[in-house]
Amino acid sequence: MMNHFSHPHELQLLEVPAIHEILNCNACEQQILEPYHGCRKCQYWLHSNCLNFPRSIQHPSHPSHPLTLLQNPTYSSRSFFCNACASVGNNFTLSCAHCEFDLHLNCASLPNSLLLDKLHPHRLKLTFNIPIAPNSVFICDVCQSVMDRNQWLYYCDGCDFGSHLECAIPKPWNHKLEEAGIGETTTGGIPANNSAGEGSRRPNETRIPEVEAIRKMNELQDQICAAQMAARIQARGRQAMLELWDPPGTKYYYY
Repeated sequence: MMNHFSHPHELQLLEVPAIHEILNCNACEQQILEPYHGCRKCQYWLHSNCLNFPRSIQHPSHPSHPLTLLQNPTYSSRSFFCNACASVGNNFTLSCAHCEFDLHLNCASLPNSLLLDKLHPHRLKLTFNIPIAPNSVFICDVCQSVMDRNQWLYYCDGCDFGSHLECAIPKPWNHKLEEAGIGETTTGGIPANNSAGEGSRRPNETRIPEVEAIRKMNELQDQICAAQMAARIQARGRQAMLELWDPPGTKYYYY
């Protein structure tokens, strides 16, 4: 049994959810696929990593002030805009109230570099600012869509190759915090430490729920890769047609 500042009751260590159960963590909002802590009476669940997340961290994306872990956003909308992935969050946030800077727990725990071995030969670095000129846009080299200026990316400076966070690490993202902004290195877009250890098996029971979840994730990853490659081929074809009329340029498109 453990106590947590976000809940008035003690939280019990629970086994892997049954295959028919879909439980989402009340902190990071991601599905639970591993042993977790919870209060059955209140239907309140936390990943073990979220339960043990520090109350305050110093993150390299915001060196001016520490980020404080809050159970709920403090804004009047009761939601927050994540400065990493540019999406809205409703639950736990790592927040700097002074600067109105907020991060999802998962975004704060992203690895500082990774290798997409099927898409790019060099290691990509977690970059907090998109490297573009004024009045221009940056195209994700994985999904070929325009990236929001106000989001992080994984980037290879030497090749000018960059990708959305979610294109590099499909959700659910790994939320294990090794150091602020420096998590386990991933390969091929698959989060490290994604499955529970051998000691998490239920007595007299195989790990069927976890195996099934991993199989489905792998199938989804293959479908994503196939769709991304098809999109890249189509985009390169369109670019080649454009270059028949204009001199070859960079991947920046000016309005």
